[in-house]
Amino acid sequence: MSRPQASSFIAVRPLTHSGTDSDPAASPDGRSIAFVSTRDGTSRIWLKQLATGEEVAVSPGPDSAPRFSPDGSQILFLRGPRLRRIVAGFSETQTDLYRIPVLGGAARRIVSIADDADWSPDGKWIAFVRM
Repeated sequence: MSRPQASSFIAVRPLTHSGTDSDPAASPDGRSIAFVSTRDGTSRIWLKQLATGEEVAVSPGPDSAPRFSPDGSQILFLRGPRLRRIVAGFSETQTDLYRIPVLGGAARRIVSIADDADWSPDGKWIAFVRM
């Protein structure tokens, strides 16, 4: 009986050591990571180039939940929170769904009041959830 052969080596490395970063998303080509960082007091989407270690903020915040498009050209993310309504004495927050080009440009709101979202595998559709 033969053992299955590993087809590729998987490298595991920490994204940061700051303790203020979360929600990593790998680009389809594996060359960069989008993630959320609150290192400057605001929750923003950052992009890290794995080859160089260079990091740049790509959104003004407060933002969360980055997702690369299948072709790697855009990032979906949630922006908020904002007060949505008061229900039975509790406040609910609202986040809206945005997309931004990876190579720079303005963020564009896709839909109001979204709690999570992702791209379809072919990049032609965006699925989102409202709770």
